Amino acid sequence: VWLSPDGRSWIPVADSPAFARARPQAAAAAGDRIVVAGSRVDALGDPIAATWLSPDGVSWTRTDLPGSTGLLAVAASPSRIVVAGSPRAGAAPDDPGAPIWASSDGSHWLRLDPAPFAGATVTGLTVGGPGFIAVGYDDRGGAVWTSLDGIAWSRDGDPTTFDQARVM
Repeated sequence: VWLSPDGRSWIPVADSPAFARARPQAAAAAGDRIVVAGSRVDALGDPIAATWLSPDGVSWTRTDLPGSTGLLAVAASPSRIVVAGSPRAGAAPDDPGAPIWASSDGSHWLRLDPAPFAGATVTGLTVGGPGFIAVGYDDRGGAVWTSLDGIAWSRDGDPTTFDQARVM
């Protein structure tokens, strides 16, 4: 993780203890908070999905999210943060979709219904239009999902639009 006051000079902050054995993948900012999504390695060497929250880009608080080995995307609005990734290897049949969580404060996370993301990997999230947009792919190709509130999601568009493609 790097921090810049002007977009030209950058200062590394990844050596913060909060990022020990971590793999940050995506970052977003909204209002007075910065959130990073990715993974870390636990004491046994296993990857765990994690988020990091900061008010200033210097001090960070980590939160582990069970049920996934890593997060690939994050989006933040003034009232909601959403993070998502890929299904964990060997996921149970009742846990078929990409892991996706929402939070209003970046510290307390709600695991959302994975059904709209069945068999998919979410590679990108953004805030746009009247809500959130997620992109990714499954075995049919690229996919787009939308949500007005970051909680309830639906797959949008013609499934053949991104046939045999990966939307990143």
